[in-house]
Amino acid sequence: MIGDAEVQAAAFAGLGFHSDNMERGHEFGLDRRATAYDQEGVATLILSGAYIGFLPDHYAASFAAPGQMRAIRPQRFHPRCSFGAIVRHDAQRPRLTQTFLELLLAAHR
Repeated sequence: MIGDAEVQAAAFAGLGFHSDNMERGHEFGLDRRATAYDQEGVATLILSGAYIGFLPDHYAASFAAPGQMRAIRPQRFHPRCSFGAIVRHDAQRPRLTQTFLELLLAAHR
């Protein structure tokens, strides 16, 4: 099993903007040696074999299935990802906006 010290000593590829990815890297004391500005960039760096990094499960699945990458101790080193929806405060929202918000809330209850 890979220990915390080994993970912390590995070259970490992180996002270059404030994100859950960046916070998790700081939380675990990871040494960021490469910066990307999107998940595709992080994935490319991980696929090079020279870096570790955080990717959402749904994104990493297409690489994990054929064995191109794998999770390292996912119960410990797991990314957190949250989403938010922001809408203008109107007395009456357009029907499309209201329907979208209702569906979004229903899907994530």
